[in-house]
Amino acid sequence: MRNDFGFYTFTWTIRNFSFCQERKGYYLESPKFVLETCGETEWKLVLYPYGHDIEGYIACDLRLLSQISITATSTISIDGVDGFSHFSIERINQKFPNDAFSGIDSFVKRDEIFANKSFYLPKDTLTIRCEIRRWITEKPLIKLCSIRSEIGIKHISVPWDIKHFSGLQLNQVLKFPLSLNLKNEPHFEIHLYLDGNASDSSLRIDIKKESLKGFGQNYGSSIMIYCEASILDSKGIPCLSVEGMRFFDTSASDVVWKLPEIAKRVDLNTKKNLYLPDDVLLLRIQLDVSNGGMQSLPAEVHAVYPESRCVRPNSTMEHDFKLLYQEKNLCDIALKTASKTFEAHKAILACRSPVFKAMFEHDMVENSSGIVNISDVDPKTLEYMLFFMYANQLEDAVDTKSAIQLYCAADKYQINSLKECCYPILKSLVSAENVCEVLSLAYKYHDEPLKTIAKAFICKHPKETMDSGVWERLMEEKWSEPSQMDFFAGKVAPLNETESAFSISDDESYEKVVTMPKKKLKV
Repeated sequence: MRNDFGFYTFTWTIRNFSFCQERKGYYLESPKFVLETCGETEWKLVLYPYGHDIEGYIACDLRLLSQISITATSTISIDGVDGFSHFSIERINQKFPNDAFSGIDSFVKRDEIFANKSFYLPKDTLTIRCEIRRWITEKPLIKLCSIRSEIGIKHISVPWDIKHFSGLQLNQVLKFPLSLNLKNEPHFEIHLYLDGNASDSSLRIDIKKESLKGFGQNYGSSIMIYCEASILDSKGIPCLSVEGMRFFDTSASDVVWKLPEIAKRVDLNTKKNLYLPDDVLLLRIQLDVSNGGMQSLPAEVHAVYPESRCVRPNSTMEHDFKLLYQEKNLCDIALKTASKTFEAHKAILACRSPVFKAMFEHDMVENSSGIVNISDVDPKTLEYMLFFMYANQLEDAVDTKSAIQLYCAADKYQINSLKECCYPILKSLVSAENVCEVLSLAYKYHDEPLKTIAKAFICKHPKETMDSGVWERLMEEKWSEPSQMDFFAGKVAPLNETESAFSISDDESYEKVVTMPKKKLKV
């Protein structure tokens, strides 16, 4: 019977995440996904936007829906705009099913995510990554599945022109009925007034929830509202704005939502020609309203076997792009290494690599000269990389050394699809002579899947690895820190069979992985 490694990555993207209404103890569910390497079992992710038990945290749980018992290792993390995983938490040899909550209660602080929205919530989109690993007896498989969910939002724009603004008295309230277009019944009012005293008054805007009778039947028992109120200048361009977000419970009594001060009256009067043309204050209220309802698109699934070499299905377009690369027609950029120059097309490079895209979009010397100097990628690796960028496949000549160099180049130029194609090659060609180099690469780039590939080989071939001569040098040069040796040497937290990241059936081989480094390194 053949023991091999099955790796599954599930990516769940939630758009409009700020509009989640699930309070503490309530959760969002991902669509179901199926793991063939776990006996066609069904799974799902459960996310608690406001925490499960601990206030101020986002909680997450991985659940097995099928009624069988499975042990697997999982890692859950959040993707940043840099393309890397953050806040990674690994659960080793976790037993499923888990009928009660057995997830990560303190997964990540809510405030940390929302304080860095541009990094963790680009365009208000949260991306959760779940990696599941276990040993299997069938054909080795690396499977990638992604699902996009979206919380529904209703966009409402309210123009409000206030004539004779100079006549507005202190604390006089102007009201504007706000309809959410549900049977044309207004449920909210926008209030505008001057607050303060005669010498120092501020323009304020409130949103008052009056009666939501009938609203729950149409839209749900609660709603989330994002509001941006803007004063337009004489040309109709927003120049002064305030914004905020508020959760409304329909069962609560009348609620007044006070937005921050939008302007001082004296400032408006000082620039009347700009802010008060013909004594008219031009307001625009933009509202995004959601009841938290979520929809998901069909899953995108990609399966890669080591033998496949990551070759994509043939198509006319791929054939044409391959010819474009080979014939070098209409090239407009040159990539220059120390010994060789490659002609290419800016549009192709920019489309495939965010790094090249930024280089060509900005007024950089490479863009004006038409030459990009590549000093840290050898000519052969650059040739392989360019071929992949055009043809969307790797050449058959790529070996382990080339795959390692390609991986580094793909990381530098942020070509994630190329990195993914390096996994099956490294897995199928890993050996006692190169596994340490693969492992070193994985630690350098904080790549958990690559670490797992190397660790799996070492667990299966401990003696060959230790006797290769590379192992001891690697441990001495790369992993002098205890935290980096714990998996192999057990110096910090000695491993036992139940703590292992893999289900190793060969106890003798497993013991060698734990104890041999200690002996060799005299730990």
